[in-house]
Amino acid sequence: MPNKAPDLNEYSNFLKSVPDFADTFVELLRTHWSGWVLLLILVIWVLLNKRSREIFNLAEKRKKERITSYESYLGNKDFIDDEVAEVIKDQHASHFFRKATNIVAEKSLRSNLIRLHKLISYCVDWVQIRRALPFIEFSHSGEVNVKEFSASDKISYGYNIFVGTIFLLFAGIVFIVFVFSGSKSLASVITGLVLTSGLAVFSMYVFSSNWSMNAAKRIKKALSEVQTKKEK
Repeated sequence: MPNKAPDLNEYSNFLKSVPDFADTFVELLRTHWSGWVLLLILVIWVLLNKRSREIFNLAEKRKKERITSYESYLGNKDFIDDEVAEVIKDQHASHFFRKATNIVAEKSLRSNLIRLHKLISYCVDWVQIRRALPFIEFSHSGEVNVKEFSASDKISYGYNIFVGTIFLLFAGIVFIVFVFSGSKSLASVITGLVLTSGLAVFSMYVFSSNWSMNAAKRIKKALSEVQTKKEK
């Protein structure tokens, strides 16, 4: 049987309904919390959608194309300029160092960080080194030092623990109240899950603010152990 021709009236009616739907959704956002729940679901879907990820990866694609052009230039021995070649090689090395460690660093810093990693790699990985960067400094000779925490650093550390714990307790309380509450509608289920998840995620975010100091403490301890072994 031949395929049924598309009904143009159906498409026309659908297009006419789009502005009405948009007006209804905006009004829902203004008057009821469920509209915001729907908006949150829509945002999450957009972030997880394959085409959206392709758009987000566009910048990375352009960087790869730039690296390819660098390699093409370095391969042209007839027109290459030695000074420009040194700059390109450094950018090339910086790119792959960042891909491997997620750290952006110039040549001297890269060399010092690599030596540091070799020294304490038995207990500290690149993730810990990256987190501790604000507290790591190197002398002109390449000697590493972990800076002492200031009073404001210590206050901020304690404050983050306090706030993170409070929000985590709130998340637990909301979850318990939600579980032991009476009859639950779909809207109440969504609200409970979103609120509990939101409080827990925010708590984890606050705790993560202390990762830098925790990593610095770990590196300082590892360096102290290495120094102790050398003195024996």
